[in-house]
Parts: sequence; structure tokens; C-alpha cells
Amino acid sequence: MREEFIPKARKTILVLSSTYPRWINDHEPNFVHELSKRVAKYHNVTVISPREKNTTARETVDEVCIYRHRYAPNTLSTLISHGGMGANVKRNLWKWVLLPTFILSQMLLTYRVARKIRPDIIHAHWIIPQGIVAICVKALIKNSPALIITSHGGDLYTFNNKLFKKMKLYILSKTDAIAVVSPAMKDYFHNELTVRDKISILPMGVDTEEQFTPRPEILRDKNQVLFVGRLVEKKGLEYLLMAMPEILVHHPMATLLIIGDGPYKDALKRITKDLAIDEYVTFLGGLPSQDLIRYYRESSVFVAPFVTAGSGDREGLGLVVIEALSCNCPMVVSQNESLREIRAAVSGNKWIQSVPERNTTAISSAVSSTLESLKGEQPLFTEQHRLVSEQYSWTTATNNYLITYDQYSGANTQAT
Repeated sequence: MREEFIPKARKTILVLSSTYPRWINDHEPNFVHELSKRVAKYHNVTVISPREKNTTARETVDEVCIYRHRYAPNTLSTLISHGGMGANVKRNLWKWVLLPTFILSQMLLTYRVARKIRPDIIHAHWIIPQGIVAICVKALIKNSPALIITSHGGDLYTFNNKLFKKMKLYILSKTDAIAVVSPAMKDYFHNELTVRDKISILPMGVDTEEQFTPRPEILRDKNQVLFVGRLVEKKGLEYLLMAMPEILVHHPMATLLIIGDGPYKDALKRITKDLAIDEYVTFLGGLPSQDLIRYYRESSVFVAPFVTAGSGDREGLGLVVIEALSCNCPMVVSQNESLREIRAAVSGNKWIQSVPERNTTAISSAVSSTLESLKGEQPLFTEQHRLVSEQYSWTTATNNYLITYDQYSGANTQAT
């Protein structure tokens, strides 16, 4: 295990995010908070995030000071939760009207807090809309702080008409450093946006050291197939559902456990009913991160059937794949570009199979062969687990950002 990097001086970091836990043990993605709380051991960290339904305006959690901006009445504050901003505006067109108030309310709160705490760094997660907010606030602040933007995928791969591309390029031109979570995203920056400098690959982390760890003494359920993720188009769950009838032909006792929530939930349940497999499929809904561990440890096979959505959206990295791998769970993963590096790291291991996107026949064949193999042996991933633990642990992720903060603090190259 790598030792944590120790910064030379304590700094003030202002973090902007759209996705953030609404309360303790929330099932919404928590990676921005996980990074923030680890950075808070060495720096003063303040987070600006949206105030969704029934959340507090201000609180301190794990030494992270959190301010939440109200962008709509309580009952309408649903732009972010249950699928994320991109999926929500696509499925519910009326939610587009919330975007201007979202940006304006975050901008006003960010400006007020920035004047109060005088940050050394503004760290914006997502190019749009947080990048817009950040550069506007920087323009209004004397001796403006350095700006680091982390793109997680959805903001890069979607909103790609001519206007949005120009907007992204302008935002990035005003940014001191750009972080992406996978090499595939860096390639996209090069090829599609022709941005070649200021880009670093800094993936988010997984607790591979204490939580997501192998437990060989736990015997796997020989029939349980597992899916974990938001119920949105790019996760490709519909193709796993369509593969289930063929899986059941070879393994009549197989069951599919689905953990996650999102705007596609009702449509996916209809597919399940139309295929007459509803008695074999259980939708558990969203669960907190720590509650996922037992399912990774006891399931027969984890399936990540990621696809490139019609909008162009696709996964940035796919942390659930790393969580499953860290728990020694056999996997079937699609050949989606976002998983390229992970597939390469574990190539040659019979417990990790890759299949073409949207290929239900390949999915059913790979899942069936894994279920068959588990009848005679338990999977071992010793070397793969060690590599993943080092490359994608929170210790590594935190070190990378602490080093980046040190590098850019005081670098007011875009100050006005």
C-alpha cells in the first residue's frame, strides 16, 4: 500500500459539484465526497452542491464544509438525483427549464463563499455546468484562484453540438488543469476537441484497502447474476435482461439482482415483464456504497454491459467494475471504450470475459460459461487484485490530487 502524499502547506480548496451525497449513507454516487474528505486531512475543503429534496442548506461532514444552493422549490428539486443531470433532462424535457436557475444559484453561492474563504484552488467536477460557474466566479474575484476541472465522462461525451463544443473549448481555455478519469477520455479530448495540453489522467478511487476486499471463505451463490449501476441508457442493462431467457435455458435456477435507480427503471421493468422473466429478476433499488460489498462477494458473476448511448454518452471509467474486481467477483464486461484499460490489465484471466456491445448472445454465453465453471472451483484474482488496489485505490487517487493541488496553487495564470 502506498503512503499518502503530505503537502507542504495547508490550502483552501473550493469544490463545485452537481452530484453529491444528499445525506449520510445516500445511494447517490459519493466519489466527490470521498475525495473531499480525504483531502480534508491536509487542506480546508468547502463543497458547493445542489440542494435536492429534503437536504440541508449547510452542514459539515467528515471535516468537509458543505453549502447547498436552492435552484427550485423543494418538490421540483429533482434535476440531479435518480440518474444524473444528463439522463434526467433527456427523459424529462421540462427539466431543461431548471438549468438556468441551477447555474445562476450555484454561481451566486459560489461567489459568496469564495469571497468569504478566499480559496487557493477551485476544483470543478464536470465541464458543464460547473466549469461555467467556475470561470464566471474567477472573473469576479481579485487575485483569482487556480482552476482545476475534472471531467467524468457524461459532460465530455454529451452536449456536442456546435454551440456546446465552442462553450467547452472556451471553458477549457480558461482552465489551469484538466483531469480525466480514463485514457479513453484523454483520447477523446485529443481527437474530438483537439485539446492536447493541460490534461492529466486522474481516476477517482475505490476503497480497495479496507472495504472492497476479497473474502475467499465466503462461498459464491452459484446462480446469482449481479448488476450495479444507475438505470440509464449507457449502462446497457436492457441487453443483460434480453440475455436472461437464454441464460435460464442452461441454468434454470439463475437469478438476476439489479442494484441501482434511475429514470429508465420503469422501462426496464416493462422489458422484464414482457420477457416473462420477472420472477427471476429482483430490482433492489439504490444502495449505499458500503452495502454493495456483500453482493460482490457472494454473487456468481457481475455483468457490466456498458454501451455508447444514442446521445454519444458513455462511461468515463466505471468504478463498479473495479469494486467487483477488488472483491474477486467473476465478471462479464462489454468492449465499451471506457473499460479498455481495465480489460487490458486483467487479460488472460478466465474469470473476466469481454463481449461486444449490445450482443445478447455473447452475454448469455459468457454468463452461462461462468456459472458452469463455478460448479467446480472458486475464482482467484491475487495478481489482478493487487494491481487494481494500487492503481485505483483511494490512497493513489488522493495522492494524485494532492500533488496536483500543490502544483497549481497560486498559479493565477487566468486571473483578471
